[in-house]
Amino acid sequence: MEEQEKYLYTALDEVQAGMLTDMLAQEHIPCVIRHKGVGYIYGGDFAFGVELYVPAAAYDEAKALLDAFFSQTAEPDPDDVI
Repeated sequence: MEEQEKYLYTALDEVQAGMLTDMLAQEHIPCVIRHKGVGYIYGGDFAFGVELYVPAAAYDEAKALLDAFFSQTAEPDPDDVI
């Protein structure tokens, strides 16, 4: 019987999706990527993002990892831009 997947996050692009799936893999959390939209057909990024899914049993741990990751990344301060 296949384990049920649960939606975790929509990444902005392939780069962010790859970074997040690598982070989850380091914690032994498998992640499935599903593309929304038709971006690569036309040679660009996916206009509607890249969805990440994890096993339902690992969702809470995966969500906590993403929350911790995003709480450490801050928006650049406009006053610091040269």
